Amino acid sequence: MPLSAHLLRELSKGKFPLLSSSGIPLWRELVDALKVDAKKTVAEIKTAMQKASRDYDDYYPSEIEVNSVLIHTGQDDVDAFLGQAHNHLCKDFGIASRPAVQTCVQGIRYVMQNRADPLPNSDVILGLDAHHQMGTGLIANTLTCLPDPAWGVEFGSVPDQDEIGRLAPVWNILKRRAYENQGALTQYGAKPHYVLAHLLNHNLNGSGEEPRNMVPFWAASNTQMAKQAERHVKELVLQGVEVIYNITCGQPVGMTPGRLALQPLCDPEQWELVEAEQWLPESFIITCDAWDSDQNDWVRVVNVTIDNYVPETVPYLL
Repeated sequence: MPLSAHLLRELSKGKFPLLSSSGIPLWRELVDALKVDAKKTVAEIKTAMQKASRDYDDYYPSEIEVNSVLIHTGQDDVDAFLGQAHNHLCKDFGIASRPAVQTCVQGIRYVMQNRADPLPNSDVILGLDAHHQMGTGLIANTLTCLPDPAWGVEFGSVPDQDEIGRLAPVWNILKRRAYENQGALTQYGAKPHYVLAHLLNHNLNGSGEEPRNMVPFWAASNTQMAKQAERHVKELVLQGVEVIYNITCGQPVGMTPGRLALQPLCDPEQWELVEAEQWLPESFIITCDAWDSDQNDWVRVVNVTIDNYVPETVPYLL
């Protein structure tokens, strides 16, 4: 069945409908049409754009520049369109989590998964640390916007402090250190020093309730990780591109002489926290590779080390 004039009018401009009460019915119409015949639907959209003197490839290209690296994805017209639609739906996590929008997200993923050359499900391995009972790293030799069925997660979630604290009680100790800056003059903040850093980001179907997907990390470093690594991975994955994504946790910071020297200065609760901190990783080493169809090879788009700051000071407890 042809797309409605209202929907085609929007798509012919190279625009998707709004994610609003008025736009969601148009999204549902689009998703339903794609489920029936994605190739025919995209061809109809492409024809409408040509009639409006717009070049389809300008809006739904098979090239993506990520972190100053140009990746030729090898996507055909349908895959490129599906990727852009999925990316648009998922751009704002809070909006994408709403039931009406989530239905459209899952509909687009259904089409991606049921193509003649389907996008594969992710394959994610997460390790468990014997001491703090949270993550030790991530290996995803296949990471796409389709989740790994083994983890039982359809869409990601932000960290659940209570659930992680229940399953990994050491988090209840670590989160009590007040934020400290890294420098000669120590200053304290009103928020915790550590946050629960996702290994697999919530935008990439990472669970905020799975301890193996969480690592206590300095709040400032977690922000750095989001800017220098995760945003580039999201640019690719949310557009329907397959990547190889790995995060290696550095060695535990250990019970250094500086930490041992704190014992006489700490009360029991403070010392309990310092003891727990010895098992935290000194860094995250993060890499992401994307397949470039022109080079017929994997191309590295992310290669960074993000340092964790674990202070050697008597903790100020929140």
